[in-house]
Amino acid sequence: MKKPQRLELISRVLASRDIRSQKSLCAILAEMGLEVSQATLSRDMKEIGVVRDAMGRYRLPRGALEHLRVSQIKQIMRMMVKEVLYSGNIVVIKTNPGQAHTVASALDTFGLQGIIGTVAGDDTVFAVIQNGFEAEVVCKSIAKLAGT
Repeated sequence: MKKPQRLELISRVLASRDIRSQKSLCAILAEMGLEVSQATLSRDMKEIGVVRDAMGRYRLPRGALEHLRVSQIKQIMRMMVKEVLYSGNIVVIKTNPGQAHTVASALDTFGLQGIIGTVAGDDTVFAVIQNGFEAEVVCKSIAKLAGT
């Protein structure tokens, strides 16, 4: 399991259960099929911003899950997007081979305003732009998200 998926799983467990020790969190993650060392778990929890509440339970700060998702989406976009173009009401996103589905899913999850939906091939994503939005503006937003 890659780090973004691991962070998401840790976040989901912390959001849904009362966890009071890293050891118990490691055990729960192992039951879910994720073997992780205590040292890695500790670093991951620090990255997510986990805190202890007054009862000694690990908690995510407000907005932590949303912040994590946004940072993961930005990371995906920066790693996988090579070029962003537009024509008419369609934005075309060029990716590395085999990565278009991941980019399309990230865009769908991010919910970028103006995109009705995406269609992914092997190395190309088509994003259909909603009436009332300019493809050029959406294209620039995607390019900014991808750091291109």
